[in-house]
Amino acid sequence: RLAGVLRAEPLDLFTLKAHHAVTFYLGRSKAMRAALELALPAWRRTEARGLDVVLGCLAFARTETDDAVTGEALAAEAAELAHARGDVDPWGKHARVHALDALSRSGDALEQATQMEADLAGASNFAGHVRWHEAMLRIERGELDRALALHDDLIALDPSRDYRDLLNCATLLYRVEKAGVDVGTRWRRLVEISLARMGDRDAV
Repeated sequence: RLAGVLRAEPLDLFTLKAHHAVTFYLGRSKAMRAALELALPAWRRTEARGLDVVLGCLAFARTETDDAVTGEALAAEAAELAHARGDVDPWGKHARVHALDALSRSGDALEQATQMEADLAGASNFAGHVRWHEAMLRIERGELDRALALHDDLIALDPSRDYRDLLNCATLLYRVEKAGVDVGTRWRRLVEISLARMGDRDAV
């Protein structure tokens, strides 16, 4: 249904973002990419506000469908356009982190992630997710203490009702433990929150 709306109204940004999120959670990366590629020409013709968001979403979709080279280029274009228009759009830069990491350019990905402070102001729990990316890159570099510091200071948001925050914390702690580091009592908080939310069917 969302795809049908986009075919008729490709400039409907709310529907585009909703379709992007739903197809991602369903693991339908090709459908996510196809809808964005169908809508993009209309956005380029009109140069409507929000084009940077569409480019950032397509950058992410390209990377998710094994085309990180194009993904990185689109993400860079999205960031440049947002900057030129005076907009703040962390999604495009986040997509570039994804693409750079997929291209095994972890140093560039880390640099991008650490330069997003201004973009993340007021970005809700998305800021914690970007810091999770930074932590993953720190773990790859063997900087486990710094990864745990990011967990404690910026990723383990409290209070949090969004399951994605729990996923960020769980995957980070798991990887640090796999690297041989004792994470202490940090798992206890996740267990307590998870037990309290058993049976919860809310999306967030």
